[in-house]
Amino acid sequence: TGSMYNTISHNIFSNNTQYNIYLAGETDTNIVSFNILNKSDYGIRIKGSKDNRVYKNCIENNQLGIYCCCGAMDNNFYNNTLFNNSLKNARENAGLYNIWYDYPTGNGNYWDDYTGKDENHDGRGDTPYTIADTENQDIHPLMNPPTDAPCNK
Repeated sequence: TGSMYNTISHNIFSNNTQYNIYLAGETDTNIVSFNILNKSDYGIRIKGSKDNRVYKNCIENNQLGIYCCCGAMDNNFYNNTLFNNSLKNARENAGLYNIWYDYPTGNGNYWDDYTGKDENHDGRGDTPYTIADTENQDIHPLMNPPTDAPCNK
């Protein structure tokens, strides 16, 4: 069984063999924020867990930044900085429904491989960032990393 209503915040996870953070099974309704996650196979893997909020993390130098699979749904990712992840910044199995931006503020995530433009200069890309292996998108990708994310400290 899983664990619910936890906060994983203000940590440095580095050089782990497989996962820096792994939420599996019924590990639902958790907050993952203000962490540095680097040098692992997966920065964050969510397998079958729901309703988690993942925001303001620095996810760098992993093979896969964020990976959602196996029924991981209704998770919310925003204001994260994803860069230099060698395979993909994010990947999600087809058919999952996760939200890759913050609904109230409209802020998405910063992706170092985003190639869109910001013609209206609002700090968000004008075209969505597509999550690998699915049609799901970050519809408000950030043009710059959030200034209060841990990787900017």
